[in-house]
Amino acid sequence: MELTSLRSAASDLGTKATDKPLTRESDDSVSDGFADAPAVSWHRVLSVLATISVAAAACESWSAVPFTWGVSLLVPIAVVGGIILATAALAVKTERAQSRVDWLIVVQALLTLAAIAAATIYLDPGYRSDEAALQQGAAALLLHGHDPYGANLIASFTRYRLPANWGTYTLSGGEATRYSYPALPLLVAALAQLVTGGHQSAPIADIAILALTLIGMFKLLQPRLRPIAVIALVPMPMLFGMAWAGLNEVAVMPLLMLVAWRWTSVGRGGRLSRLQIGQAIVLGLAIATQQLAWFVAPFFILGVFLLRRRDQGARRGLRIVATYVAWAAGTFIVINLPFIAWGPAQWLAGVTEPLRQKSLPFGQGLVDWTMFLRWGGGMLSAYNYAGFLLLAGLLALYALNFERLARATFALPVLALLVSARPLDAYFVPLIAPIIISIATLETGSLRQATAWWQPLRRGLRRLLNVACVVPAVVCLALALLVPAPLVMSLVNSLSAGGPIPGVWWMQVKVYNRSSHTLTPRFVTNQDGSSSDFWHILRGPKALKPHATAQYVLSAPNPAAMFGSSTPFALTAVTSSPETFSSTGRISAEPWATDLEPAYFNNILDPGQSITFTVQLRTATGFSVHKAGVPVTLLQSIYKPWGDVKPMATINGGPVGAKSGRTFTNSRGQAIFRVKNLYTEGQPIYFQAEITPVGHPLYAHSNIVSVTWGRRAGGRPFSGH
Repeated sequence: MELTSLRSAASDLGTKATDKPLTRESDDSVSDGFADAPAVSWHRVLSVLATISVAAAACESWSAVPFTWGVSLLVPIAVVGGIILATAALAVKTERAQSRVDWLIVVQALLTLAAIAAATIYLDPGYRSDEAALQQGAAALLLHGHDPYGANLIASFTRYRLPANWGTYTLSGGEATRYSYPALPLLVAALAQLVTGGHQSAPIADIAILALTLIGMFKLLQPRLRPIAVIALVPMPMLFGMAWAGLNEVAVMPLLMLVAWRWTSVGRGGRLSRLQIGQAIVLGLAIATQQLAWFVAPFFILGVFLLRRRDQGARRGLRIVATYVAWAAGTFIVINLPFIAWGPAQWLAGVTEPLRQKSLPFGQGLVDWTMFLRWGGGMLSAYNYAGFLLLAGLLALYALNFERLARATFALPVLALLVSARPLDAYFVPLIAPIIISIATLETGSLRQATAWWQPLRRGLRRLLNVACVVPAVVCLALALLVPAPLVMSLVNSLSAGGPIPGVWWMQVKVYNRSSHTLTPRFVTNQDGSSSDFWHILRGPKALKPHATAQYVLSAPNPAAMFGSSTPFALTAVTSSPETFSSTGRISAEPWATDLEPAYFNNILDPGQSITFTVQLRTATGFSVHKAGVPVTLLQSIYKPWGDVKPMATINGGPVGAKSGRTFTNSRGQAIFRVKNLYTEGQPIYFQAEITPVGHPLYAHSNIVSVTWGRRAGGRPFSGH
């Protein structure tokens, strides 16, 4: 019987392609919603959309074509091949031919993934997530015979060139520097490091996993739906970005996809088939990969029980579920057992750290209302409580409304994660593959019978139970959004730097503690949705007493934390006990921006030839500001390896070699500078403008423009601009 079920399952991976013509009765049949539409081959539409999408994705790597031979080879194949395949998808006449075109589209997609990966390696060789850097550092320790759990891996950030602002910072002022995931990704990273020699091994492994997911998803779908696999996985820049960042959520995606395939048939015969035992083992691999699977698994297990309870009875349904869970848990334990034996306390602390590390809020969920709209902030922990309570409430809702919610088995857990204090997009984007496979292979016939056990309850009582499931989470969310932030802050002063690394590096901030707690604030800035590293506190009390006011002097910890003086940003103060978040809201050190025009000179100028620069005041969004009398300074520099060299140009008739010249804006908000150089410098002079009000620090630096005065080869001067 098991062999028969295996053969049946294998044949059900997809309807065989035949030489049957693509007629309205076969491929052109439409759903009821399109009953009045003209005859259209939806399979053809999906195929064309897939191949054009892949060709468009290939163009994203075109910027590396001149420098990388692999990209130079693959991009033309992907783009030109895409047009050819689109034409073929429109021209073929049989299902078998259409299936062959679809397989060629998969090949085109794999070549595109390779091209994008090669371009990314060349253009951005540094790591793009602390998760990948920590994982590869932990794998290196493992290969040298050391226990990676519990080790401080902060050196990995420098070794793998992680940008300074891309760490995971905690409310206590620390940073996540330890490996904090189950063991399977660690073993995969160690293997990848042996294969690649250590260079970009974590991202390369995830790109390979993404490619395998594409092939697997393509094979699991019915032939007419197979182009969806390409459309869903390849042209989505966010998903590729997660793979290139080395996020383990990408690694868990194909495992949950295999678990989701025909999951409503698990245990239907009263026992698990060999194929279903294999799926249970795959679930164990998933929970041994990333904590995201921990949140998905309860919904899946509960769904299987509700299905089998109806057709097998509660006792046998529990037995089926217990067997499934035993195989999954056993797989998880086998993979992690060596590390548990090596250091049980370190292992347990590592795999549970993401659940208890109290990191700074970040992500695309409801916490954004606190971060950017300043709603609440005085009880940050309420977000996480709301997430756990909502997870429990959704499980109850799932049980009470299984017939309706079964299709959302692999999507519901994301709702709980998105109301937490760290609702990352990586929690839901990689679930696209399991969600699609679940929907495409769901057997709806058995769903209508699964909830009959509670149907006798009155409709009003059922509605009351549904509402009661989410009330605790809503209460916590209300507390998170209504308890006000404890600190009121305002920017008093700032200092900025110009030159190659412009930006605000010093701030003076006034802080008032309106709460009844003594708080120890730590300050970060936010200008692009993610927080900077913690700014250094040069002056100000370590602890701010209730209803006290103090001034803090802050300096940037690194250039990555600096921001343009006219760039909108938010200054944030966080505390760990109690967990609070206070923000200034959107501010600018100076509301004006400025640019230097013209922005470039393509020709070498003759010695003695003069040029005119116009400095235009602008808003942060680029609109001209018409304000007269604003003092503006034009700076000039020559950069060499041993330092600045004195340039010889004159600014507005000033002395030769003066490093700056100053004037005021006219009624149109423009400052005019005339620059002349009598000498042949032989190297570019760099000019930059800055707004310099009287009695105020320097700020609002413009773009940098380079100009060269000299002669062409043979002694003849260039002329013109």
